[in-house]
Amino acid sequence: MIFNGLNKYFSFVPLNNRLYFSARWLLIVFLFACSNAYSNKSEHILFVLSKNTPEYRKMVDSVMANRGVHHNLSYDILIYKDQARIEKTLQKSAVVISIGSTAADTVLARKLHQPVINILITKSVFNSLAEKYYGDSSKAIASGVNPLLLDQPFERRLNLAYGIVKKLDNVGVMLGPSAARSISVYSEAIKRKRLKPKMVIIDPDKNPIKQLDPVIRSSDAFIPIADSHLVNVTTAKWILHLAYRYRVP
Repeated sequence: MIFNGLNKYFSFVPLNNRLYFSARWLLIVFLFACSNAYSNKSEHILFVLSKNTPEYRKMVDSVMANRGVHHNLSYDILIYKDQARIEKTLQKSAVVISIGSTAADTVLARKLHQPVINILITKSVFNSLAEKYYGDSSKAIASGVNPLLLDQPFERRLNLAYGIVKKLDNVGVMLGPSAARSISVYSEAIKRKRLKPKMVIIDPDKNPIKQLDPVIRSSDAFIPIADSHLVNVTTAKWILHLAYRYRVP
């Protein structure tokens, strides 16, 4: 049995500035975990975290708190840097759940036989990692990798822009290195709505404000596409600053 397409069930809501997952998603994860479809290993789950922070550990706690009748499930929480312990723990793990893009990189690099769930990861980063280790995303999913993506559909963002901007003509879009390969997809989506795309591909090694300023200034609405952690953190404050300066949603 291959579990794919789980990302269509993924949902989250912000509460008190933290990320909480829907009960439905938690149940799906544990139906997946407890099925033990790929392995005769004991019911053990390995969580691999990108960061050892309270928010990431709270996510693990939320999952384990919703394990239902499967009280015999055991689990380990390891940080991606702890390579030796990850390798040892994999021998007894039925399912591996990575949290964050760095952890996903660590897990996917091993091309495991166990089913893998990647959470807190964007579509562009997953596609990049899947291509690197499996050839493409479809091969990764066929091998038992299940990404639960953070991204909202791009068309939904365009529809929102239509709803909040009375005279929408130019739509600015920011892409990072991982998302850049899909630039034609975003550009064509904008053109289908008879709008003009203003694209910028962020180079993390260059001054972000110089890259963002001309695009935001000439746009009626600006849509940043989530990419790597570095790109997101580097550009977030400048996007807000420039959008406020030029009154661009």
